[in-house]
Amino acid sequence: MIELLNDRLSEYLRVSCPLFPPCSVSPPTIGLRFLITIIFFSFSLNVATAQDWDKKKVTEFLPKGHLFEPLLLDPLEAQFSASYVKNSNEEMTNGGYYAPFAIGFRKEIMRFSRSATDATEIGLDLAAFTQFEIYEDKIKNTTKRQMLNVDYKVSLFYNVKKENHTTRIRVFHLSSHFGDDYTFSRKIYAPVANPVNYEQFDFIHSIDIQNLRVYFGGGLSLRPPKERKPYVVQAGFLYKKPSESKKTAIFTGLDLKVFQQTKLSSNIKACIGYQLGKEENNPIKLVIEGYYGKLPYSPLDQEPLNWIGVGVYCSPF
Repeated sequence: MIELLNDRLSEYLRVSCPLFPPCSVSPPTIGLRFLITIIFFSFSLNVATAQDWDKKKVTEFLPKGHLFEPLLLDPLEAQFSASYVKNSNEEMTNGGYYAPFAIGFRKEIMRFSRSATDATEIGLDLAAFTQFEIYEDKIKNTTKRQMLNVDYKVSLFYNVKKENHTTRIRVFHLSSHFGDDYTFSRKIYAPVANPVNYEQFDFIHSIDIQNLRVYFGGGLSLRPPKERKPYVVQAGFLYKKPSESKKTAIFTGLDLKVFQQTKLSSNIKACIGYQLGKEENNPIKLVIEGYYGKLPYSPLDQEPLNWIGVGVYCSPF
């Protein structure tokens, strides 16, 4: 299937984009060419559309707000979150509870606007994703909280907004590290293979339809295939029902990721929740959440893990 896809992508690029002459290349290289072609035509379309805009353009340094709102249910989104869940992989948490915690922020550096619904921006985000196990030590008759792992991510992104459509184009680096508590308690004294240490190029297109947000996209790992399989696709939705005052809202959503690295298994995170605060005031979101798939953090990305529990989310910056 992958070989057939690469053959068709190669033929498409040879015919439609002479910037990329035909040659014998690896699957990630062809995939990268395909993504670059998408960006090239998207940029061309954006420039062509800009000719119809008002000539007045506003340039902002360190602007407020975001053109592309964070993906609430993406486990690797740069936002503040804390969850307390019961998971199915009891061996990983000594039969206790699993507590993923994230500290992340995004900041737009420059924004170029012609109106509130026609703008572009560039920015960066930083995030740390830490996971803890909380369990009862029956030998010492005490409750233990131990750090399992921490992932670090840094991204550079470019967002384009046109009416109710927004696209995020991004490149990021992600690295994952076992916690000392985990390595000592599991007696891990030698280095282990770490496929969750890579760079990725991706894009997400988001459409807002009244109270519904739908998004979809894909990505490509920039590491050699022997280190990490390249392809990933993502899709999801978030539906909000605000109150009449707009100060609160109920919502539900789902995020789906499929990695070639984890043998195309589905990784699904879903929730139902209650929002406190107006949208423009960076509200707090309280959720009941569930997850099904492979472990979204740590070098143990092939480990199956399902969970259900509660969480709190916000993006204060």
